[in-house]
Formats: sequence, C-alpha cells, structure tokens
Amino acid sequence: MEVMNARLKLALLCALLLFMVVAPLAAVPTAATPVTKEGTVVYESYEEYTVGTWATSTSLHFTVTANATIDVYILTSSDFINYPSGSFNPVKAVEGTTKADFKITSSSSESYILVIDNQDTGRPGNAKPTGDISYTATYPDFMATVPDTVNNIFNTCLISAIVVVIIVVIIVILIIYFVVRKKPAPQPQVVMVPVAQPQYAPPPQAPPAPAQPPPSPYEPPPPDYQTPPQGQQYPPNPPQY
Repeated sequence: MEVMNARLKLALLCALLLFMVVAPLAAVPTAATPVTKEGTVVYESYEEYTVGTWATSTSLHFTVTANATIDVYILTSSDFINYPSGSFNPVKAVEGTTKADFKITSSSSESYILVIDNQDTGRPGNAKPTGDISYTATYPDFMATVPDTVNNIFNTCLISAIVVVIIVVIIVILIIYFVVRKKPAPQPQVVMVPVAQPQYAPPPQAPPAPAQPPPSPYEPPPPDYQTPPQGQQYPPNPPQY
C-alpha cells in the first residue's frame, strides 16, 4: 500500500509539472487581432490609439491611409509623454506619406501607442499640415486579442487537464495490476460445522415394587417349638457347661 501511494504521488507530481509547462504557452498570443478605425485629424492636432502591451517578439502590423500627407508614429508610453516636442524618440516613424504599411516586433514591456499626426513637430521630414485629414487606420488591438488569448488558455488548460487525468488513470491501473499480480492466492477457508451433541436421556426407572402386606401382630412359632399342654410349663433349658 505504501508503494502504491508513493507511485500515485509521483504520477500526480509529473502531471502537475506537465500542466505548468504547457499552460503558460497559451498565455502568449501567436497573432494579434487587428481592428480598423476611421476618423479625421483636425488641423494642427493628432489622433492616438492604444495598442497595448505585448509579449516579447510579437509581430505587430500597422496600416494607415489618408487623403493628404500625414505622419505616423509608434511610441511607447514613456516616449508619448514627450510628444509632440522634437525630443521624443519613436519606435517607428513614417513621415510625409499618404499610406503607411509596416510591421514592428515588440521588445518592450511598455504599452505601445499609435499616433496619427497632423501638426508640425519640428522633426526633419515631417508633413506640413494644410487642413483636416481623413484617414483609415488598421492596427493590433490588445483588448480585442484578450478574448482569443483567454480562449487559448482555456483550451490549453482543458487539454492539459484531460491529459493529466488520462495519465493518472493509466498509472493507477498499472499499479493495481502489479499489486494484484504479486498478491498470493488466497488460501481456502475451512468452515467449521458444529456437530450436534446427543441429547442426554436419564436411564429408565424400574417400576416400583408391589406393596408388602403389613406384618401380622403375631408371628407363628418356629417349627421345632412345641406348645406345652395347657397348664404345664416346661422348665427353661438348663445352662450348658
């Protein structure tokens, strides 16, 4: 029994380690879910969209088209604090264009921000604003990807749980098989049947003796005794010498 418990604990530990290795893989999105936004950038202004925080080495695709030249920037949350002065350092910059189509690979733990710029930032090569600009932007939205990530985690956890249950069941069956095979055959049990004891019967009683007639008041004289004649008495026998 102790060996069986030890093997079962080892099987559960292995299954738990397998679950811990496989489950986190689903937490990293393999592809970002794109969303498309349409809008208008007012003269000497800008529009911003939060792209979100992504796992390292995630490929992020951006497309922006406009009816006039604009500037497109990808900034981290810390760089966005310095925008729109010339001291900000964008992760990606496409300036003076009516169409920007590019990809970046995430490498920061900070959140990314898409900026569609219609103002003079003072950077060399930026577009000079002339009026309001209409645009269409397609970018990866982290919040739109969360449901897919949750589904991936759930599916991976479900599959891992099924695998763990199957492994545990197989190990338990093997343990029971080996324990039963090594167990000696049961000895036949001897059933003691009680023997009925003979009932003791008292010996038969002899019939009672017939009643004796009561003794008569006078017993007859012995046969050798002769009754003396009436009026005559015999002297007693003389003593013997």
